[in-house]
Amino acid sequence: MQRRIILYVFHSILACMILPLHGENLIPTGDFERYDPSWEVTHADHVSTDLFSANFQSSEAAASGNYGAKIEISEKQEENWHIQIRVPSWTARKNQLYRFSMDARGPAPIHVSVSYDDWTYKEGFRLNIQEDEFQHFSGNFYSDTSGTDALIINIGLATGEGIYHLDNISLYEIEEIDETNQWYHDAPARIDSIRKEDFSLHLFDKTGSPMRHTDVQIKLQRHEFSFGTAFNLDTIGPYDSWYREKTREYFSEIVTENALKWVDFEPVPGSPDRENMRKYTEYAKKHDIPLRGHVLMWGLQQYGFEDHWSNSLAPEELVDAIRERIIRDVSYYRGKIQEYDVWNEPIHELALFRKTVHLFPDNEWALLDSAFIWAHRADPDARLFLNEYSLLAGGQAENFVDLVTGMRERNVPIHGLGVQGHFGNNSISPEVIRHRLDELSRAGLPIKITEFDMGTRESGLHLCEEEQAEQYSRFIRTVFSHPAVEGMLLWGFWDKKQWVAPIHGSNGAGLYRVDKSAKPVADSIRYLWDTLWTTNKKVRTTAEGTLNFRGFRGTYSLQTELEGIEKSAEIILSSSHKDSLILQKDTPTTTLPDKNQQAPPRVITQKGRLLNFAEKPEELFLFTPRGERKKLSLPAGETQVDLSELARGIYILRLRSSEGTHVQKRLFIP
Repeated sequence: MQRRIILYVFHSILACMILPLHGENLIPTGDFERYDPSWEVTHADHVSTDLFSANFQSSEAAASGNYGAKIEISEKQEENWHIQIRVPSWTARKNQLYRFSMDARGPAPIHVSVSYDDWTYKEGFRLNIQEDEFQHFSGNFYSDTSGTDALIINIGLATGEGIYHLDNISLYEIEEIDETNQWYHDAPARIDSIRKEDFSLHLFDKTGSPMRHTDVQIKLQRHEFSFGTAFNLDTIGPYDSWYREKTREYFSEIVTENALKWVDFEPVPGSPDRENMRKYTEYAKKHDIPLRGHVLMWGLQQYGFEDHWSNSLAPEELVDAIRERIIRDVSYYRGKIQEYDVWNEPIHELALFRKTVHLFPDNEWALLDSAFIWAHRADPDARLFLNEYSLLAGGQAENFVDLVTGMRERNVPIHGLGVQGHFGNNSISPEVIRHRLDELSRAGLPIKITEFDMGTRESGLHLCEEEQAEQYSRFIRTVFSHPAVEGMLLWGFWDKKQWVAPIHGSNGAGLYRVDKSAKPVADSIRYLWDTLWTTNKKVRTTAEGTLNFRGFRGTYSLQTELEGIEKSAEIILSSSHKDSLILQKDTPTTTLPDKNQQAPPRVITQKGRLLNFAEKPEELFLFTPRGERKKLSLPAGETQVDLSELARGIYILRLRSSEGTHVQKRLFIP
């Protein structure tokens, strides 16, 4: 127990070091060291006061100091808010980002909610706690008030019987949100810097002669930045061909919505539904669309998941079944599925970890680590992601980053962060999203937005169709202009197959209505990718046969005409290049060297915050997590750069060598 207490106190201190906290704790009695009568328990009208008791100066509830809050509930309720602690009132300042944190233990998850003073729900986060030891939790939220309003924080406890202990409850200002949205307004310039390159190709005909003064039509066919959708071929019926065609028309990546979830894929032990999955792998192969597998493991215990046969297994048998599931299926789909959400929602759905944790006394996350190791051994080429919610739409990035950082320190093969984006009916705030993406980038891994939509399953989307178009475009611009994000996926695009469907007269979250007609949001998204963010122009080669142009990174088609015969090629351009290409009729797709991924060690080596170069570069630029461009200079005769003054996170480094070679490298500054 002592080791655990020291550990969570350390994480509390570390969190304060990472996030700049401004001013005083706005909940000064959150340590419960002095009596404060404004702490109270509120309850629903039907709940008797005999069902709970509260002591806001209990010595047995202290995580540190002498006292904490002890709440005992004798009968659990259907909703967490039926019994909840109301945090003493405070006045929110206009356009502020706040960080709420506390230490807690107890028998069931708790829910921290933020509401306006008329009790209208604003946002919140669900915290999974353990009964036998304190855990530290934190989350952030923002004020969009006038500056004189009270925001109400409630801690819902009603879904479990037993004793809850809470301590060290705090609230700090983190950052002021720019009311002018200047960062968002600067998105076009930032996009030009981080998504485009200057390309230089030497074109030759089949005889080896340079193609001098030749007009070449260049057209971007597919962005390097992926834009995808959840794909569901179950019960499509007569609309199957339309649904498949629209998927191919709009998206460059697909993810299985349900087909690979263990409860759907293997409802009976030993009988995986490969016939259903074959529809997805064949579609992806036919149209050359990357396929994500969602999801190998998920500890959810609702919506029928609790009835899956694996939940009846003993802990040792469960671990064996998980190992077999991952190794068997990742091996089977090697080369067919390029990317996996290995584990879904690990900080919210803890059932599988809690059931097996006693088997791994030295590492409470051993089962999670093992899942990634098994998947990597089964397919070393597959990219492996950890997927979680309430990171952008809610403010729980800090705990997620702590988990991922620990995995990386344990050398777990994790390749990216899967960041869901279910925003409910809250509006999109680019400044808040930017802050949360900056926070997530400290984990040092690429970020992919895996499940974007708006609205809720229970009430649909409250925005009208024109407002939906504006909000979706705002979100896409925000993430496309952030250097840590490598792609995004919508969680469906058709209201007939959308989990946020039209209900009670509300809008649905899809781009297309149930009758297959396009909404304004479909046109606004098409405008972004097909008009605003594309490269389609005619360029003439130089006297040396060089084709120079600036464009978005991605897959291009090149077309020209020589001696009355059309010549064409398809090439993948992923960084600044000086390469050669023989252009002839129907030249097959060529992948030119990806210097972003293959920057050779002889050019750049990194050790901590020091960069060493084999030779002094002619030009050296660094792009910050906010997309700001900084020129770096090395003293005469020096080939080392010290980056000690930079904040922890992901950066993009670009250099030009003395030979004119351009190199781009993604850096993680620890």
